[in-house]
Amino acid sequence: MREVLEIKHHRRSLRSAAKFIDLRKRLSLDIPLVRSRAKKDQGAKSGFVNLARKYISINGSVLSEEGVGGTYFVQDFKQKLFAVFKPTDEEPGACNNPKKLLHNPPLPPGGGAVREVAAYLLDRNHASVPETYMIDGIMDKSLFHSGGTLTYKSGSLQKYVENIGDASTMGYSRFLVDDVHRIGILDIRLFNLDRSSENILVQKRNNQLRLIPIDHSYILPDKLSNAWFDWLYWPQAKVNFSEENLAYIARLNIEEDVQILRSLGFAEKNIQTLQITTLFLKSAAAAGLTLFEIAKSICRRQANERSLLEELVADTESDGKIHIEQFEKNLSKHFNRAPPRLQ
Repeated sequence: MREVLEIKHHRRSLRSAAKFIDLRKRLSLDIPLVRSRAKKDQGAKSGFVNLARKYISINGSVLSEEGVGGTYFVQDFKQKLFAVFKPTDEEPGACNNPKKLLHNPPLPPGGGAVREVAAYLLDRNHASVPETYMIDGIMDKSLFHSGGTLTYKSGSLQKYVENIGDASTMGYSRFLVDDVHRIGILDIRLFNLDRSSENILVQKRNNQLRLIPIDHSYILPDKLSNAWFDWLYWPQAKVNFSEENLAYIARLNIEEDVQILRSLGFAEKNIQTLQITTLFLKSAAAAGLTLFEIAKSICRRQANERSLLEELVADTESDGKIHIEQFEKNLSKHFNRAPPRLQ
């Protein structure tokens, strides 16, 4: 079974983890690290984090050839892939990015690492987002350094997931409905701007293909436009939610999620995105809409045409502010009218 990288090459399928670029060709630039009120090393007490630190200090790390940002693979003492480290100052579009492949990312550089952590914490293992932490104090000569000077790095550290490929390399008809729904629920909540099929790893367990969502650098924007879900037109998205997933959606605690994001240093506009999408998800699911219908309601049909969600939000805006209580009332009125089944 081949090991597949957890990084995509901007809408291209993943390749072998054995391919890496020549580190000597990297440029020497720098940008400030993202400012966050979060504890810089949330995984200080995690055995996974402690082991990763040890492996980096002894083995170093290796820059992946795939992807559009600085992503480093950490190997254990048996040369087996163990973790993935993404430095904050090497994200796509950042001055310290060794690839220089994506100059206009969907969101400004510097916030990807904390978004990776947010996805893991908000998921609570419902969609199986791999264990992810913010980590700092990483000094490794293999990492990209401005002017060749060794400096401490901070970023996200994610547990490497064994897999047989990504979803773009396989027929989606083979995927379980429940797995697609769980990832879809997460993407709706996070208003994911980049859920390509390359960002879904596939594992084979008990002769079934199971899905693992990765790469959450472009979630929770401050504007409700340009969401992207490759699973939108998969047949599984048109199947009704199970009772288990409906109960999960109903139990989502928005206030708890808000506190998580505030502890990570998210701006209130980005936090409001989560509040709006979760309220919409709860109302739509309770009204009997499928994942497909919900996603169609929050995605634009045309670039210059607002989605249903945007229209509902616009009706609550005044003085440049969105009033959540009024938005809830709008949702109640809308879904009490038995919304039409989208095709």
